Amino acid sequence: MAANKKPRKAYRQRYAHHGSSLNTIRLCQRYTADEVRNQSIVGWDSFAKMVNGTADAEDVEAMYSLAHIVYFRSSFEDKKHFAPAVDLGKRAVDASTRTRNRYRETGRAGFDGEAMKTMRECLEFMDELLAESKIGLMMCALMLVEDMRKREAESCTT
Repeated sequence: MAANKKPRKAYRQRYAHHGSSLNTIRLCQRYTADEVRNQSIVGWDSFAKMVNGTADAEDVEAMYSLAHIVYFRSSFEDKKHFAPAVDLGKRAVDASTRTRNRYRETGRAGFDGEAMKTMRECLEFMDELLAESKIGLMMCALMLVEDMRKREAESCTT
């Protein structure tokens, strides 16, 4: 056969895409204990820095994102059974928004009393969510938060 001609379809090599099916299976699984611990360390570390007064902008934004992740993730579930979780998510979003606005105005990162209590509850609930949720649902909540943050950034620049 000439070098410039493709082989007939019967002789063409077929490629299987096994990666996409493995990714789908992985998204349907739960987090392992190590993954739960590694994910929760980030939130608790930022919380500790906020309480100690050594937090920076990254920690403030981490707490803001975490509150929104808890709110979005709890709103995916049945509203009747998850109503307290949705309420906790709303309170955490309000608390983290107040904290972020205060940081942007004054340059000082820290919680007020109510925000500290609410964010501690939010972090404890986040640990439970990580242990019980499937990876795909948590990734979906994270993508919603990232999309929301992009829209906020675009609205600030325009």
